[in-house]
Amino acid sequence: MPTSDVPLANTAEQLRASAAVGERIHLAGTVARCGDGYSGRYRQAWLVIRTPAGLVRVTASPKSRLGTLDVGATVELDARLTGLVDLIDGVYFAERARLIDAAGPPG
Repeated sequence: MPTSDVPLANTAEQLRASAAVGERIHLAGTVARCGDGYSGRYRQAWLVIRTPAGLVRVTASPKSRLGTLDVGATVELDARLTGLVDLIDGVYFAERARLIDAAGPPG
């Protein structure tokens, strides 16, 4: 499905509905937190994106453009929501993120 057919999440209800069925969603926002770690033998970067709909956590290769973004960078991407939610922090987990556009932090 082309990105133009994937809905842009602007509300928490859209995010919850997409997470409930594991649907792809179009996200735009700002990197709020980032870090890296290991999943088995593989190193990966993670980012928490602050969107108008809520917080979404994605992972990426640490060598990819998405995996090298810093806090404050603006991003546009689409990803499939896994249905997992960190209820304490209110963070939705996504996988298979595909970066559409990004800009570094201001300043």
